[in-house]
Order: sequence, then C-alpha cells, then structure tokens
Amino acid sequence: GGDRGGFFHGMMKQIFGYLSSRFEQLDAKDVQMLRQIPIVPVGSLVVKASRLYLRLEDDLFPFMFEVPRVFGAFDSLFRRLGTQEYPRPNDYIRVLEEIHVEARGQPLNINELAAVMKMLRLLASKLLAWQPTRNQRHKNKKHEEEEKEKAFEQANAVVEARSSRRLLVPNAANILVRCGECVLNDSPILARRIFGDNYEQQQKGQLSFVSPNLPPSLCQELGVATLSESVAEVLVEAIPAQSPSGGGGG
Repeated sequence: GGDRGGFFHGMMKQIFGYLSSRFEQLDAKDVQMLRQIPIVPVGSLVVKASRLYLRLEDDLFPFMFEVPRVFGAFDSLFRRLGTQEYPRPNDYIRVLEEIHVEARGQPLNINELAAVMKMLRLLASKLLAWQPTRNQRHKNKKHEEEEKEKAFEQANAVVEARSSRRLLVPNAANILVRCGECVLNDSPILARRIFGDNYEQQQKGQLSFVSPNLPPSLCQELGVATLSESVAEVLVEAIPAQSPSGGGGG
C-alpha cells in the first residue's frame, strides 16, 4: 500500500543522497554499472537513468519516462547517469534498439506497440520540422539560426537511420524489424501471389509486411518501401517438357 511505497521511496532517497555525496569517489567502472542497471523507481517499474527525461513530448510508457517528482532533488545525479532534459532523435533510435534486444524476437504487447508508434511519429515529425519558415521576424537572428541548426541536427539523425535502413519498425506480427526488412502492402493481389492466401502474417526469408498501424505517409517518411516497388515480376518463357526417353517428345 501507500505506507510501503513511502518507505521504499524514503529508502531510495537515502541511497540517491549517498550516491550524490560520494559520486566523485566512485571509479569509472562503478559509474558505468550504475548507468547500465535499472535503479530509479517509476510507478510499478524500476528503470535505467538513461530512460528518464526532465520533460517528454508524449506519454511513452513503458519505455521512456519523466523524472518522478518524488526524486526531483536528484536531477544532478540522474544527469550524470544518463538522464537528459528531453529526448532527441538519437535517443528514440537508441531506445528502439534496446527494445529490439530486450524483446528477443517476441511480439510487442498493446502498450509497447502504442509507445513505439508514438516514437516513430515523433521521429517523422523531426523531418517535417526541418522546413525553413519565413514568418520568424519576431525572433532575433541569432535565435533563428540556433533553431534552424537544432532542427537540422535532429532531422539529420532520422535521415541517417532511414538511409542506412536500420530504423526499427513493427511488422504485421508486431515484432520489431529493420525498415529495410519489411514492406508496405500496397497490392493485396501481388501479396497473395507471392505469399499465398494468409499473406498478412507470412514472411519470405527476411521480408515481412509492416504493421497496418503505420499509415503509408509515415512509412514513406521512415523509409519503408512499398511491395509493388520492391518486387519485379518477370515473365519466364515456357520450356517444352522433355519426354522420358530424352527425345523431343514430338
């Protein structure tokens, strides 16, 4: 209950207070260990400091969190262990990579899928934000240049992940795969010819369909190709069957 939660938070505050006061005495190996392990309670979870931010653009439970108010006094400690003011595109890309490793090829559950979808939309929004605007007369020149530079840097991180085909997206089975390993099903007739009748969940080698939760416009922004542009159909000339005797079969 509440008493037990209060006791636990009190105990964690003592631990964080101790780490804050002794941080300079910790060796690099200890600091690295503290960065790698979940140490901060958030609701019913315990998470790594690198999954914490002072502010988020959206609710990204169960993968990224705002620093709980109860531990607000330890911002400085958390920052030293990987907490940032807000997530940048590289953070979303990194967390998607971590989810991919942690999931071990298993499908995402409904909450996980919802959070991943939000992350992908946020990544796409960084590309759209990189549009030089004309109505910025109210801003001073220096601020305008800083904003442009920031927008360019954020868009560039997404462009790099997209062009290397390493960005992770959910496929139709809700498993995270590289954007180069899945396609948008824009032609059910073609899909049926290649994969068979139950084509939605099928896979050919490394190739699968992207989740239907990703709209075509988002797929395009994230570098997911369409089925029709990925498959080249070739007509093969029929070769006459040989007779068992090896003759022309006449």
